[in-house]
Amino acid sequence: MLTAVAGRLVQASDRSVHQALETVATGTGASRVSLAVFRGSEFEMVAFVGRSLLAPGAQMDCGASSLFETTRRGEVFVEQDFQKSRGFDRPVDRLMLASGFRSACAIPLAMGSETLAALSLSSTSTGAMATQPVLDLRSLGALFCLALNGRDLWRPTRVLICHDDPLVAGGVARLLESSLQVAVTTVSNIHEAGDVDDSFDAVVSDVSVFGGSLAALRSVCPAARLVPLVVLASYDTAEHRMLAYAAGARFFLPKADAGTLPEVLAGLWDGTLPMPVINTGSEVTNPIPSLTRRESDVLVLLDEGLTVRQVARRLEVSETTTKTYVRGLFTKLDAHSRAQAVQVARRQGILQSLLAARSRAASERVVPAEVG
Repeated sequence: MLTAVAGRLVQASDRSVHQALETVATGTGASRVSLAVFRGSEFEMVAFVGRSLLAPGAQMDCGASSLFETTRRGEVFVEQDFQKSRGFDRPVDRLMLASGFRSACAIPLAMGSETLAALSLSSTSTGAMATQPVLDLRSLGALFCLALNGRDLWRPTRVLICHDDPLVAGGVARLLESSLQVAVTTVSNIHEAGDVDDSFDAVVSDVSVFGGSLAALRSVCPAARLVPLVVLASYDTAEHRMLAYAAGARFFLPKADAGTLPEVLAGLWDGTLPMPVINTGSEVTNPIPSLTRRESDVLVLLDEGLTVRQVARRLEVSETTTKTYVRGLFTKLDAHSRAQAVQVARRQGILQSLLAARSRAASERVVPAEVG
């Protein structure tokens, strides 16, 4: 298991840390494996696999947890039966008991002499967590710390949910926190929406929200104006889809399909989400039924006359990956060369649609100066 975990951590991948935790969970049978970083006297949850407890982004004083107070001192925490421990009675300890956990082992992760993070393994049964393979994971402390630094996991992915009903917003938040390990902020009125910053990675909202339109929301909420917007719609009609995309939504998801929201957001962030549908006047169609964001990026750059090598450099990916995107374009556009792909895309209006959408997005990022 040690070698497999190390192999995950050294991969140049955005998911290397998460995959390492999955490997630990599989190798140990733990109900939950989590990773937290220390910030002074506090800890912040960064990632987890398995059962939910504290979501990524949760930040608390180490003194609220026997586990994190121990690992912050650079010591291994082991408790084989929470119910038999008289000292296991702090706020997070009680939360773990209430959530069904019965034992845990946590390992400090250090870079040199400084403990920077903690790897914890929790189980819903007693015993079996503090095995030698688990304790040996401490030797990978530097690799964990380097992987954390490389992934910029000190700030988790953030999602803003705008909804008039706090209960609905809370339910969506719990869905995203448990499935995507993101930090979720919910707002339930236009004043709260105007007070949030723009450091989010996506915004989820209905077509009509806070007594107004999406356009009104975007005019007062920096995040809704500057990051991708996904509409989770109460009503699935052609008119609502048109209004959503006219306001700049990246994806329209009917409320009945809310369970697929994590998949939609994951596709949005990794570039596999198809381009949005648009209204042609008589019905809602999808002129780009399966073109991913990356394939769209490649198409636009090919239109500029760039070679595959130049496209790869512009997108900061390998030539092999770029060629995969190009082959995907050829298949979907029924083309046999880069020039033909551009010609087909232009003839079908696909390229013009992409360029218009990008121009509109760029203009929305320009905040006019105040006149005073």
